[in-house]
Amino acid sequence: MGVWQAIMVGCHVVAPDTVVAEVIQKAREPGFDDVEIHIEADIESGRIESPSLAVSQLHIVSDVTTKPFRGELHFGEHECLAYLLHNEGKCLVCSSDKVVFRYLGYVQRRELGISLEEILRCLGDGRPMRAKRYTAAFREDWSKKGFAEALQSNAIGLN
Repeated sequence: MGVWQAIMVGCHVVAPDTVVAEVIQKAREPGFDDVEIHIEADIESGRIESPSLAVSQLHIVSDVTTKPFRGELHFGEHECLAYLLHNEGKCLVCSSDKVVFRYLGYVQRRELGISLEEILRCLGDGRPMRAKRYTAAFREDWSKKGFAEALQSNAIGLN
């Protein structure tokens, strides 16, 4: 979409090790030659923070709930959510995968998610999103669905 450089300039980017490895692997696949993301160079220069999380830190995600999300969160998402929950108030998670926002709704932390559309709007770029998965409406819809799931499963109550 041609927005990576604007995000790098306007935001503090954190990408845990697993996400970095996934990006590097994807960049090696056919068809990704035109992607202008040089994550290794951005990490080396300090433009991207790439923390490693201990296995004990990852449990914060699965300790809250495992059943509704078993098999749906891939490891990179799991690691991002663990980092987010351990650093609450210091960052937000941006994703185009509904399970991330569903999880945040389920654990009643909807405000910790942000869409690409919202990031770009904060940076002064109001371009329309070509795909719904990048929109604030997508984030809000799936966060609400996660919250509803928590209510239905009695994971939370309305007291």
